[in-house]
This record gives sequence, structure tokens and C-alpha cells, in this order.
Amino acid sequence: MSDFLNEAREYAKKVGQRNLKLAKENGIKFYLGRVIISDGIQRLGYSNNSANLEECLSRYKNGDYGKQPKEDVEINERSIVFGYGDVMGEYEVDGHRIWIKTDLNENITTTIFLPEEW
Repeated sequence: MSDFLNEAREYAKKVGQRNLKLAKENGIKFYLGRVIISDGIQRLGYSNNSANLEECLSRYKNGDYGKQPKEDVEINERSIVFGYGDVMGEYEVDGHRIWIKTDLNENITTTIFLPEEW
């Protein structure tokens, strides 16, 4: 079992280093990768170009995670330092709670979605 854990740690470290390099090359706190919005967000009438979502995304990528508790902010910051893990934010847009989540893994993706879509 320890060989498996060591391999998993090495893999996470390698992916994390690549993600940190992408962030540094782009001059940002962390790399968002591909940004997608969920069906629920689209049903509310928002698109990738919606000003309200852009504002939330701007706050998010600059380290303002909205209504996240201190413990979750610490987890976010730890994931960013290592370049591997999940980063999550919670915001309110026009009376709707929305979540933004970035999977810092080998296929970096940021998803904007409703909590009930979790």
C-alpha cells in the first residue's frame, strides 16, 4: 500500500508543479483552465459572457471566495500553494446562490454551478 501512496503523492506533486507553472506564466494566483457553466446556471439566463458571472469569477480568481468559511478558505489556499486539489467559492447573484469550483488536477476545469447541482 505504501508504494501506491508514494506514487499518488509523486503524481500529485508533478501535476501541481505543472499547474503552478501555468499560473506563473499567466501572472495569476491560480490557473482556471477551461471555464464552463452548468445547465442550471444557463436556465437562469446566464452565459459565459454574463457581467454578473464575470464579476464573481474575477473575485474568485483573485482570492475572494465569497461566503466561504475560514476553514474552506484555508483549504483553497493550501490547494493553490501545492497546485493540486480543489478551490471553491460561493456567491450570490440576483438572489441565487452560485458556486464556483476549480479542479486543480491534470485537466484543470472551473465550473460555475448551483449548489443543488452538486
